[in-house]
Amino acid sequence: NKGIAGFENAGKSLYTTLREFIENSLDSAEAIGTLPEIDITVEEVSVSQYERLIGLKAHVRLDDELYADFESEKAKAKRLAQEARKAKAAEKSGKRGGGGGGKREQAKCFYKITVQDNGKGM
Repeated sequence: NKGIAGFENAGKSLYTTLREFIENSLDSAEAIGTLPEIDITVEEVSVSQYERLIGLKAHVRLDDELYADFESEKAKAKRLAQEARKAKAAEKSGKRGGGGGGKREQAKCFYKITVQDNGKGM
């Protein structure tokens, strides 16, 4: 369960990850009876850097026409009606000044965290 583990949102996930690294480093230094020396580096990485770090290789499509989406007239009409309802609801909530109350869209952020300590390791 993400909530129990402390990973329910991006901010809390970063905090939980850092806290775990620090606690592990402190425990490791305590196990060998020395004062802890902990170096922590947190760096934001772009989506392409993140994909490279996890080994995801980007590829280029040779023929984009093979991947063109086909949408029937019925599906198109349904999609347009749904978009119109959403636009009308957004317009209505904007006029009231309520701001909607829905989830905000956020850009994805990725972080690389490096921790070095003087503990005995695993």
